[in-house]
Amino acid sequence: MSAASVKLKSLESLLTSTKDSMTVPYNQTLLRAVQLFKINKAHHLVVMKEDKPIGILMKESLFEYCYDILKKTTGLTETKFELAYHKIEDLEQLISPVLHTSDDLPSALDRLLNTKFFCMPVVDDNDQLLGILSCKDIIEGYLSGKIQIPAK
Repeated sequence: MSAASVKLKSLESLLTSTKDSMTVPYNQTLLRAVQLFKINKAHHLVVMKEDKPIGILMKESLFEYCYDILKKTTGLTETKFELAYHKIEDLEQLISPVLHTSDDLPSALDRLLNTKFFCMPVVDDNDQLLGILSCKDIIEGYLSGKIQIPAK
């Protein structure tokens, strides 16, 4: 089977379970996102808009953005105000794209390797979250023999 014919639907066993994924609404404040990262010791949050996943917000990206706010403000109170004012929707460029079960493996790999995101949510035809796919998942699938990636 060629890599181009491998659809993400056939790789569902490789996906990180959604039960381990924290979600955050698109219109939530940055302060709430920071709290969710801290409370849940998460590395990423699945961003939801109208009950549909639209991408992933990485902890590192959010904290870099917060650091930029901190540099521009004069104290902790002002920084907290800014974080409570700004919303996740203001960070659209920091939210990963979504992969679909109809995507093929090479295009998913290309999106994972050629963006700053190391994982992306995978949705079905009804835009329901099935899980998270990462480069690590694909490597583990390859090493375990669950998927084959032919040489070019």
